[in-house]
This record gives sequence, structure tokens and C-alpha cells, in this order.
Amino acid sequence: MQAPVGLLPLKCVNCGGSLETTPTADILRCQYCKQLMLLHRQAAPTIAPVPSALVARQEVSANCLRPGDALNWQGGTLYVAPEGLAFVPHSFNFGTLERAVVFYPQIMGVTLDTGLISDDVVVTLRDGQTWSYRVRKGKELVEAIQQAAQPRA
Repeated sequence: MQAPVGLLPLKCVNCGGSLETTPTADILRCQYCKQLMLLHRQAAPTIAPVPSALVARQEVSANCLRPGDALNWQGGTLYVAPEGLAFVPHSFNFGTLERAVVFYPQIMGVTLDTGLISDDVVVTLRDGQTWSYRVRKGKELVEAIQQAAQPRA
């Protein structure tokens, strides 16, 4: 199958399989070998394997409230990765659309505020900043963060 005019066909860096993407996707997963890749959008798009520190153990749809933002919740995807939490906002949010990574050694505590429809997972950093992630099944996310943050032997 040929790529539509103006789009480049993308291939997996691991197995060479064809990749499917959307105009706003930043992280791609090969449907054949499951390799995660970052899509760098430039004049000529390139792809690269996701660094092992950011290979997700779990992906969660989430809204994120960053430190210093009073009410600007941004929708996106939260990745629970081996080295930390990585939040990638959707492109249709308002305001700053920066990816954010919180590394586990920075985390002082994780709390859960349960709600009727969604839960707030509040991550407090050693410097006093708080990151809030609004998710469904917050208890499972808290457990995943606590497990991932355990020091490795």
C-alpha cells in the first residue's frame, strides 16, 4: 500500500514493519514486534527507538495539572516507565504543550483522592512541587508507581 501524497511511509527501526500513525502521534508502537519509537517531526520526519528509560510498563489516559498551573488541566497519556513518569499531552490542549518526565528519585510521596467518576493521583516531589494526574482506576496507578519506584537490587 502506498502512502498518501505528502506523507512518508514509516518503517519500524527494529523489524522493518510498516508503521501506522496519526497527524498528532509522537510515540508509535509497531504492530508486529511491539517496539516503541519516538517520531521526531521535522522537515523530514524521523523515528528512533524510545530510550529504555521511557519504555512504558503501563500507559494511562490522564489529565495532568502541572506545578504552578491553577486550573489548566491538560489531557494526554501518562507512561509509567522504568525510570520515571512521562506525560505526553495531546496536541489540542491550550497553553504549553511540553512533555514532562518526573524521575522516581524526585518523588517523596504518592496519594490518591478518589472521586465518583475519576481519581486524582497526587505526586509530591522532594522540592515540594505537586503533580496531579486525573485518571480512572487511580488505585491501580498508585500501585504501579510505587512498584516501579522501588529501588532495584
